[in-house]
Amino acid sequence: MKKMAIISPGYLPLPAIKGGAVETLIDLLINSKKVTEKFDIDVYSKYDSKINEESKNKDVNYLYINTDSKFNKVFKAFRYLINKYGNRYIGNDFINELIKKYGKNLNEYDYVIIENKPEYGLILRPYIKGKLIFHSHNDFLNEKTKYANRIVKCFDKIFCLSKYICSRIEKIDPKSKEKVKLLYNGVDTEKFSGDNNKDIIDLRKKFNIKENDVVFLYTGRLVKEKGVLELINTFNKVTNKNYYLLIVGSVGYGKNFKNKFTKKIHDISKSNRNIIFTGFVQGKELEELYSNAYIYCLPSDLEGMPLSLLEAMSYGNCCLTSDIDECADVLEDKGVTFKKSNIKDLSSKLQKLCDDEKLVKKYKDESKEYILNKYNWNDVVKETLKLYKGE
Repeated sequence: MKKMAIISPGYLPLPAIKGGAVETLIDLLINSKKVTEKFDIDVYSKYDSKINEESKNKDVNYLYINTDSKFNKVFKAFRYLINKYGNRYIGNDFINELIKKYGKNLNEYDYVIIENKPEYGLILRPYIKGKLIFHSHNDFLNEKTKYANRIVKCFDKIFCLSKYICSRIEKIDPKSKEKVKLLYNGVDTEKFSGDNNKDIIDLRKKFNIKENDVVFLYTGRLVKEKGVLELINTFNKVTNKNYYLLIVGSVGYGKNFKNKFTKKIHDISKSNRNIIFTGFVQGKELEELYSNAYIYCLPSDLEGMPLSLLEAMSYGNCCLTSDIDECADVLEDKGVTFKKSNIKDLSSKLQKLCDDEKLVKKYKDESKEYILNKYNWNDVVKETLKLYKGE
């Protein structure tokens, strides 16, 4: 059996107990029997004390990296400055601790997959005899990336979640086109199909939302590039008292602390009791929120290939997103887009959907079947295995 190492970004733990789009996708992949039957898999993850044995996949070996040493805390700023302004990449606390603890074992793998951290290739390449693969979830590797050419040359293959990300990497070095491959995200048809609603908590009661009230939903991190501020400013102009906007998420996945940006969006929402911040939510509560949504909103300025959009559509939601390629390519004609960062156009499109129940129903009726057919996780697994083999 071939040996595979999956190197996580190192920000959040695996299993994905604290969420994270990249971590969730890694979980989906390693929980597929089709994958674990063909590969002996080691997953390199950030250590977290909340991880328990019950959450782990017994068919996978988890190797944890603890980055909480005093040395790492002291030198974190130093590394950042060298990496940004110096003439070489010296790694971060996660990848350096990984090398220190497990570096001598890395040459044993047939495949090493680096998830969404292209610069790790510069550190890991000398340790690896097998194929080194970069799995790009976001636009982190492009012509403006420091050491872009060197990074591309490190990898034997590069998998990208969208055509846009592929095109950005291909521009770095036209010769790299043969190694750059499109590999879409997928949605778990068993978990996110809108059919698992038995025994799920009724969150409408929790947030005092009546049965006939209309729920607009946003899920994701509360950061500027996600367009949350624009969405809230738009919703503050809505006069219908039966309309509620649920903001699901936090600054970082699993972290409900506040910073200047979250304080700002909370402050502008204070006077509107119909805007509700739920904090970080996952599992059955998140499923119930998708099930209760009338319109799902994703106003992002920047995305990779939004897993939350796939999930929302798999629940038969009418979706309103910004017109960035990463969202528009997923929606096609099964939802509505507005001009990125344009509050006037966002307001206009939102009002159009509020005024036209038949149009909303049309998108709801079409989205689920479309997304489960085009972005079925089982198909993604098959395509992933083909790409690993070079087919």
